[in-house]
Amino acid sequence: MSSKVNKTIIITIILALTALAFAVFFIVKSRKNVNGDLPPENKVSIIADLESSDIQKKCVATVNVGREKEQKALPCLIKNINDENSNVAILSVWATGKIRDRRAVDPLIELLENQLDDNADIIPFIAWALGEIGDVRAFESLMDLIEDSPDPGHRETALKALVNIGGSDLTEVLIKLLKDRDENVRAASAQAFCLKPDKLAVDPLINTLSDTHRMVRINAIMALSGIGSTRALKYLKKIARNSTDSDEREKARTAVRNIEIYGRRSMYRPPVNESEYAFIESLDIKKLEDYNIEDCMEFGEMPMYVVREKDIDKLLEQLESEDSDVQGRAAWMLGNAKKKDRRIVPALIKSLKDKSSFVRHSAATSLGKLNDRSAVPHLIEALDDDVTSVRDDSTTALGNLGGKEVVKPVIKMLDDDFVSIRISAVVALKRLNTPRSNKAIIRMLEDPEPSVRRTAARSLGEIGETSNIAVLEKLLTDHDKKVRIVAENAIKKLKEKK
Repeated sequence: MSSKVNKTIIITIILALTALAFAVFFIVKSRKNVNGDLPPENKVSIIADLESSDIQKKCVATVNVGREKEQKALPCLIKNINDENSNVAILSVWATGKIRDRRAVDPLIELLENQLDDNADIIPFIAWALGEIGDVRAFESLMDLIEDSPDPGHRETALKALVNIGGSDLTEVLIKLLKDRDENVRAASAQAFCLKPDKLAVDPLINTLSDTHRMVRINAIMALSGIGSTRALKYLKKIARNSTDSDEREKARTAVRNIEIYGRRSMYRPPVNESEYAFIESLDIKKLEDYNIEDCMEFGEMPMYVVREKDIDKLLEQLESEDSDVQGRAAWMLGNAKKKDRRIVPALIKSLKDKSSFVRHSAATSLGKLNDRSAVPHLIEALDDDVTSVRDDSTTALGNLGGKEVVKPVIKMLDDDFVSIRISAVVALKRLNTPRSNKAIIRMLEDPEPSVRRTAARSLGEIGETSNIAVLEKLLTDHDKKVRIVAENAIKKLKEKK
């Protein structure tokens, strides 16, 4: 009897498991076909959502077609890159870059050239998308962005896009940019020669070895190693002997060894620990619908990563890595932690003092996301950092965290020599929105740089104080056409509130 019962139970369990397996199979099959793609009926539904009046639904559909690289969605995406909702427009540009269809090149170039605000959030996405598509038609427009934009981040993104596109003029452009006014652009130009080695760049790169910015020098060492010119040996040996920077000395020694033994080397040294990079890449990409759309686009990150509770220990461990690239990426990832962990903010505050500017920049960015005001005094201190990007990110972070004690230090950044930092300070003051911060923004309507005046004018329109109409009207005669247009739009917005 007992044997019969046991046999019946076993058969019942097998049948139940079989039914469950079939259920799972059909659920998966209903969502994706055998090739891993969305089935035709789902594609039609998602593409239809690209024209929805529901902004959230439109944004989610845009991310889906971008991830699936759905060619049939391209006409709708090209239309949506000009959408009046900035989130829809940015996501649509991102999706065209993922699809990489040359039909999007001309619309993207037109969008880039018609931007009224050189600091618009959409600009780096356009540059990135054009680089992903890789069509030489974008070369001239990207060069214009590099030459004209006051924002180092936009110029750096445009430069990376140019490297992806290539072309006969690329080496000449990169050599010219090795002398750029911004250290991030110079560093990116030197790094580009790791990807595109060219012996014509040897002498300019040798001159770059004396650059005042550490990352520029290190990238130049790596580029010279990749090119493999023996002309660089005596300069690299001098650095290997005399540099006070241990990382710089080690890279110079590696470059000398590889040039002498192999003549040239692969473009990058291997990471200290490949598994550390593999771990970061294994983190889940968070579904867009799990986020508020405005929060998603606030920091211009696409796609977003979710850092789960089980990942935090590993990322905190990576903050102590010997590889500054691993440290920096870990610091950035911790800003996306799904669950609050009391260890994260103190660890990032410590990273604000790291010798690597990439680590400091990533830490400042993440502290601005985590909404923990214990970071405020440390971010205020970071406003005096000698690296532009760290000061810039710290300014933005303080604007996000807010508080009365933040207003005075951020106002101080309005006098920074770098245009991008003054722009970030204006945006931060807009978020702080106090009488004192608003008065400071009004002062920036007289800044010598048009992009700062435009940002200040738009900020006053968004703050919504109708008393600012009079000061904005003075910009209607500004010598810069774009300033006049932004001022006119801001005035119109304020008059609608009366």
